[in-house]
Amino acid sequence: MSDKRDDNICVVCRHEYTSGSGGPGGGGGGGGGHKKWIFAIGRCDHWVCYECCTRMRVLCQQNECPICRQQLNEVVFTADKQKKFDEFDLKKCLYHNNHGIHFEDDLALESYGKLLEHPCRKCRGRQPLKSLHDLNTHLRKEHDLHLCDLCVKNLKLFTHEIKYYTRKELVRHRKSGDPDERSHRGHPICTFCDERYVDDDDLHLHLRREHFYCHFC
Repeated sequence: MSDKRDDNICVVCRHEYTSGSGGPGGGGGGGGGHKKWIFAIGRCDHWVCYECCTRMRVLCQQNECPICRQQLNEVVFTADKQKKFDEFDLKKCLYHNNHGIHFEDDLALESYGKLLEHPCRKCRGRQPLKSLHDLNTHLRKEHDLHLCDLCVKNLKLFTHEIKYYTRKELVRHRKSGDPDERSHRGHPICTFCDERYVDDDDLHLHLRREHFYCHFC
């Protein structure tokens, strides 16, 4: 992708951000709640959408720019992607020390906070749970629904992106994948210890580490 400052496409998720495409709503989706999009800008002046930046910095612990690979100790969340980093008055911005994120206004901070909430999508009007563990417990007790522990542990997903399964659906998901997602064919099993792993690479790593190493393979 070109790094021109007037581009409207996030280089990471490839979503097009235009004035008529809505804004961040509750739970990380576009549309609805607000009329302004939120962007992340670092010292290199490249921008990505705030969702991708939050995923990289918070979930993946990666602070480099996906365009130029510069290490970014700080970024600013703003509604104006045309601004340069040095144009922001960081002293007036709210600051999230753990991840080096400055928020230009309350909307940016609120949008970031909603991405990291743990809402139950089955309970309308209910306040988000305090943790993913609490949500998992709530789903089992109140709805007889389950999360895939392998997906939760290994995939860099926000809570609102994680799928819910009945017991039967979870068994199918682990064995052969989901009917609506052809790219996932289940979580492979180790025939030696009867444990499943997130994908073939993870299983192969386990086999080499715990069971055997074949010089031919």
